Amino acid sequence: MSTPALIAGLSVLGVVVVVLLLPILIACLIRFKNHFFTWGRYTLDEDLSGKLAVVTGATAGLGLEISRELARRGAHLVWGARNMNKAGKLKEAFEVEYPGCQIDILKLDLTSLSSAGKFAADVAAKFESAGVDLLFCNAGMGTKDETARTDDGYEIHFGVNYLAHFVIIDRLMKTLLKSST
Repeated sequence: MSTPALIAGLSVLGVVVVVLLLPILIACLIRFKNHFFTWGRYTLDEDLSGKLAVVTGATAGLGLEISRELARRGAHLVWGARNMNKAGKLKEAFEVEYPGCQIDILKLDLTSLSSAGKFAADVAAKFESAGVDLLFCNAGMGTKDETARTDDGYEIHFGVNYLAHFVIIDRLMKTLLKSST
């Protein structure tokens, strides 16, 4: 069999597989949605009252939407924020939109590993007895400036999007493992 015929045969086989198996896959996902789509141990509609959720990047984008959903479900939120004024205004808006929600705002600048470490230490100290139930390392940044560096000298994307969150996770690991979940 020639190479073009083989490629054509594989293309037809691929289309057949997609046409036959895709509806089956979709049906399975719909049938078992609560099994597949969960947040760790939390189903999509679970009440999170009494749970502590730490969110980085909570003042915009996906972090803001995650925070809205967590507040709607009753979780106690801890936001790591670089811009404390913006976070404070958002907290006031959340308190109107979600009466009774609890939000703590702690300073976090992901361009500094020492700031990330201090943030994690502050969270661990403040909530040591309860433990952290949920941790959303969502904050990130993008720039076309290839020369941009963190305070510690790392390339900005690597430092902010990976290293700083690694420091937070590493320092909060005992508190995460202590939680009741």
